[in-house]
Amino acid sequence: MGRGQSYAELSTLLGMPASRVRELARDALADLAPATATRVDPDWRGQVADYVLGQQTGPESTATRGHLKRSEPARAWAFSLLDSLSHLYPNGNMPAIPEAGEASAPEPEQKPAKPAPAPKAEPAAARSSGGGLSPAAQAIVRRRRIVVGVIGAAVLAVVVLLITGVIGGGGGGGKKKEASANTPSAADDNAYEVWLYNSNADTVSVGAQFTDAQGNLQGRGNLPSNWKHFSTIVLSSERVGTNPKAPSNIVLQGPLQVVPKSQQGGSSKNPAIIRTGVLKAAQGAQGTGVALVLEQGSLQQLVVQAAQLKPTARVLESTGTTGATGATGP
Repeated sequence: MGRGQSYAELSTLLGMPASRVRELARDALADLAPATATRVDPDWRGQVADYVLGQQTGPESTATRGHLKRSEPARAWAFSLLDSLSHLYPNGNMPAIPEAGEASAPEPEQKPAKPAPAPKAEPAAARSSGGGLSPAAQAIVRRRRIVVGVIGAAVLAVVVLLITGVIGGGGGGGKKKEASANTPSAADDNAYEVWLYNSNADTVSVGAQFTDAQGNLQGRGNLPSNWKHFSTIVLSSERVGTNPKAPSNIVLQGPLQVVPKSQQGGSSKNPAIIRTGVLKAAQGAQGTGVALVLEQGSLQQLVVQAAQLKPTARVLESTGTTGATGATGP
């Protein structure tokens, strides 16, 4: 997926092991299309999920493609996932799903696994030209045209973060470092500010940040004690140094959704994901984003990641932690 983040990179952002990020992502895709997921060989389901999320290269990717060309259930699930997530891939750059029996490079020896159900033989005319699925499998894919927002909130957030190029890009967590060569004029010196929001009269700023040169923004910071009072996350464009009391130019916004206890995860060493929100562009604005509230012990932190924003005049080499608007730059 182009400039996508790996499970390891996302683990740094979310403060949890890469294995937990992988588990959440795989569970998300199984929840997104459960009817077709259950038909996939369990020993291959995780590999297919990783392939769809762009987490495989080399021999591992070749082996998964080999299984996809042999297994109609695996292809049906993969197409069902792409059908539901297609709008999240940058420039429609979705992974290729091989047709049945399509030739490919030699594959490494497969791990022991129970055989996948063999597809029924059908006349060539009855098969789809877009992936070699039978009419029955195509019907399943059509039935899986669901809205992404109906799946579990916690796993949705992880999936959205993984579909980078839409969400992601500039690496995470590092110290902010400005990359622009010229000092912007006062009129152009803006930053994106994150707000906990109910209305312009009932809102509080959490911090602000510049983007990188591609319009990606990423930040993580502690929440105030009354954060549960607010229902919405807002990202606004503000002039640096003005310290606004309310958003003056809303760019992205979205409601915070409660994550069911069974989906929160978390342990003594790993934070739980207790709220998530998908941030959509306001009328006339551009961009997309996701927000997560992480909880570990008595500490709650907000993680915001956005992309496709209009880049700020002053840009960062890598995105980092949010700070007050007046403190994002000199």
